[in-house]
Amino acid sequence: KKFKEFYNNNGIYDIIGKSDLEIYPDNKIAAEFVKIDKEIMETRETKYYEQTVKDEFNNEIIEENVKIPVISDDGEESIIVL
Repeated sequence: KKFKEFYNNNGIYDIIGKSDLEIYPDNKIAAEFVKIDKEIMETRETKYYEQTVKDEFNNEIIEENVKIPVISDDGEESIIVL
C-alpha cells in the first residue's frame, strides 16, 4: 500500500521499464540512483542499500533496495531491482 501511495497510486507494473528520471520527480534522487546503477555495472556486483526519499507531503520514506546486474549473452546490460 505504501509503495502505491508513494508512486502516486501506480503499481509495480506501471514503473517497470521507466528510467529513474521518469519515476522520481526530484532530479537529485534520480541522479543518485543513476550513480548507484553505474557503480553496479562497473563492479558487476549485487548491491543492497537504503535510500531516504520524500513523498509529496514531505514525509520521509526509507526505501530498501537490492539491485542485481544482468548481462545478456549479446552483452546487453540491465539491472534487476528487488
